[in-house]
Amino acid sequence: MKQKTTSFFLVLILFVSLLPAGITSAASLSPVGGRILYDTGFTGLTLTDETVYAQGAEVGLLDDLRGNVKNDGSFDVTFYGWCIGDITYQPGDRIAMTAEGLVATAVWVRGIFVDPLYTGGDSDGSVAKPYTDVDQAYLALIQAAAYSYGYEAISLYLLSDTEWVVDKYTLSTAYAADDTAILYGNTTYDPETGEPIYNYYNIRIRGAAVPVLFTAADDNIILQFTDPQSPKLVYYHIMSGEFVMDGISLRMDTKQVTRFLPIKNGTFGPRFSVYGVNTTAFNGSSGKYGIYVDMASQSMTHIKVRMYGGIFAFVYPGNGSAARSAEIILGTPYSRVYLNFIAPGNRNINSTDVMDLYHCKANRIIIGGIDTLGNMTYSNTQTYILRPNAEVSAIYDYYSTASANNATYCQNASRSLIFDGYSGSIAWYHLGLNNTDVANGVNRIELKNNATITFTHTNPRLKTGGVFHMESGSSLTAESLLPVGLVNTNGTETVYPYTEVLTGIDYTFNGSIWYGICGNTLGSSIRVKTPYGIRFGFEIDEADIENKTGLTVTRKGVLMIPQTILNGDLCHTTSSVLEIEATLPLSANNPNQFTACLVDSISNPGVGWLETWANVSFATRGYAVLSNGAVLYTDYVINSIQNIWDILEARSGISDSDDWSAFLDVPVQNQTGVTNLVSRAYYPEAYSLLSKLETLRKSLGKDLTTAAAIRSELGKLFAACTDLGLYGDYYLQPYATGNGNLYFGANSGANPIGGG
Repeated sequence: MKQKTTSFFLVLILFVSLLPAGITSAASLSPVGGRILYDTGFTGLTLTDETVYAQGAEVGLLDDLRGNVKNDGSFDVTFYGWCIGDITYQPGDRIAMTAEGLVATAVWVRGIFVDPLYTGGDSDGSVAKPYTDVDQAYLALIQAAAYSYGYEAISLYLLSDTEWVVDKYTLSTAYAADDTAILYGNTTYDPETGEPIYNYYNIRIRGAAVPVLFTAADDNIILQFTDPQSPKLVYYHIMSGEFVMDGISLRMDTKQVTRFLPIKNGTFGPRFSVYGVNTTAFNGSSGKYGIYVDMASQSMTHIKVRMYGGIFAFVYPGNGSAARSAEIILGTPYSRVYLNFIAPGNRNINSTDVMDLYHCKANRIIIGGIDTLGNMTYSNTQTYILRPNAEVSAIYDYYSTASANNATYCQNASRSLIFDGYSGSIAWYHLGLNNTDVANGVNRIELKNNATITFTHTNPRLKTGGVFHMESGSSLTAESLLPVGLVNTNGTETVYPYTEVLTGIDYTFNGSIWYGICGNTLGSSIRVKTPYGIRFGFEIDEADIENKTGLTVTRKGVLMIPQTILNGDLCHTTSSVLEIEATLPLSANNPNQFTACLVDSISNPGVGWLETWANVSFATRGYAVLSNGAVLYTDYVINSIQNIWDILEARSGISDSDDWSAFLDVPVQNQTGVTNLVSRAYYPEAYSLLSKLETLRKSLGKDLTTAAAIRSELGKLFAACTDLGLYGDYYLQPYATGNGNLYFGANSGANPIGGG
């Protein structure tokens, strides 16, 4: 044992002695509560943040090491990012402070160095002997990245201004072995001579096996991409791999404002800038040097684009694939981004995209399709989050007034605006649609974390089914225009004002009235012997409602009506509605749950009532009336006796010994007005049960010495077997078939109804 210990220390001493000069061992710093400590990895290179953060507070990771060059004993390396735990972050990323504190360890990556002014004639890509030609340097970078050498990224590091003339003309997007960048185009033909006309409009930069950092010795050093054509034709720029641009200034010598199209994750860091554009004309379109970001070419299922620094003409979120999603983050706690506007791109959009306006200044958010295209006819989801350090002048629900003649404009688009701590005045601009019943309204407006908003110019519009939500502490100012519900009938718009401002409650517009949403649905069940019947279950937490609104719940219950005579939405004013007040809870253990039951005659039961009502589908929903007269409603539960019977019979779930079958959360059975319920199928989790039995066995004759004590513990065990604590969720677990294949309880993309 002593020999092994000695060997261990010899190996440890040898390992430390082999560390390159200047590098400290990993995890050399211990966390301190409320602080973030930066471990640079090199002695003599320090970085300190003296701030003491509250637990849960956001910490913006610093970018002070950008531009540093060190040698790790193998290569000249440059700063790439910060590692916390096992995740690598970029400077500017926000991370929540933990109770024990944070330690961020610098990530250094191999650098390939470029300096067109170097005259040594012996370039090898090191900082002392940089390449003079950027094409040669980038080809070396691609080759080095293929071997990795254990680095998780690689950098192209400029020591002076560098021009990259892209002159490899091609009609194919494929890269040859020695290609670094290509000038991609297409072919048209002269209508008179038939001669081909080549349009090379797209610079494409080849991706590497690992992310590529474009950086420089000084933030003002310029990387210029040049279109050599005369006249210039380029207005697209595609990064084929994951990239970071930080500590560098980008100049585009192209035809016009250049459209950057990330294919994978992309970062414009806090110290990134665009040459020739300044904050006094921050629309980014002054001259041909401006750039904007377009998500149309995204190839990964989900990508993140960080826009932490720079000035951009605009941002186009949105992709043509419903399988794609993207997150675009604008700004950091210490760096601001400027742009003219954000708008869904001018192509067909089916994707799910989130725009996080953290620290930015934008002239406009446009939540309607660009130009007159029908690109927002598709089923896309666009969410805009406005944080405290964002500044937005106006929100438009359209781009061009010509869109008024698009009969399906934004019909299937889901558009949400979340004001998260944002305070300010925003002008809302609305476009009504002609000769259509489509209402150009948004799906959700939410105020949270003490947001204070003044809407001006016109009222924000929400379509039927749209939701307005305002947390306690947030507010619309006295001068603000209130959200309204919007209905469009053949081009004639009708607005329905929102008047009840209750905090903490989702208010939805149903096409004619506004009402609050509360509680949960529990499902439906049937009585399987006379007197036959059907019952519907709901859950409404009165204490939660009272805490959110400051009002008391005066009564709650269930509204019920045969679906065949329901006209419109089910509420207290619905004609012929049956209101059943809940005066007793479902049980003492479930005080917030209650049911409403319909049964045939207690005194003279028979099959006649069942024959009449078996196939009648009932629409039901729970309600709660507040002390100010406001009414809140749950989602729907819609079902019939026969439908429940068919489901139970198919699953062998009918038992004559029970008056009522169990509640069933099955989406095909319990249809709801807004979203389907997610149900689960459970199976005994044998390991937990056996563990409890083993613990019980070991206690026999020790802690358990009497028959009464043993009976008590067995009773607890059997009681536990009725609880889901000893069961596993089939939907989340795999199961094996006889042929050895492994499956999960539901097909990918299917409704999670359990099974297996």
